Amino acid sequence: AGLPAAEVVFPDALHMKGGACPGGWDTATVLAKGAEGVYEAAEVTLMFGKPEDGKGFKFFVSDDPYPFYGQDNTEGAAFGDVKVFASENDGDSQFYPLQHDYVSGIYTINVNLNTMKMTLTKTADVFEPQPPFYVYGEGLDHVWEMADALALYEIEANIFEGHDIHL
Repeated sequence: AGLPAAEVVFPDALHMKGGACPGGWDTATVLAKGAEGVYEAAEVTLMFGKPEDGKGFKFFVSDDPYPFYGQDNTEGAAFGDVKVFASENDGDSQFYPLQHDYVSGIYTINVNLNTMKMTLTKTADVFEPQPPFYVYGEGLDHVWEMADALALYEIEANIFEGHDIHL
């Protein structure tokens, strides 16, 4: 007699963390379990920055670093193919949507552990401010220094604002 098939136990929820997420690596975005093995979160603001920022994410089952679900990095895998990384021996991998023509926005995130697929559906645009500019030079409180007090922040597309800068 053969052994009975192992019962697949799906986690109660998935905890999404990463540089692109609202809570970064500190506070998880929870994907609730709907149908067995299917997890989803809606109205999630994802900010990808610039390519050199390397802002991605992965899905954890607890506060522990392993196991987690990340981008399958084997040859021939497509973006959104999910792989389980059970221990440090399995390496590390994140999903990097910016590298696959996704832009910052508000998304519905769906992870199906039956098919091992992750899908992102953009539902709205979002304003992603550029890094600040700095007032720089002589005649300032901070002479020739890039000080936070001299920063101009983008408040809407291509409009920057700073306050209490003494010239």
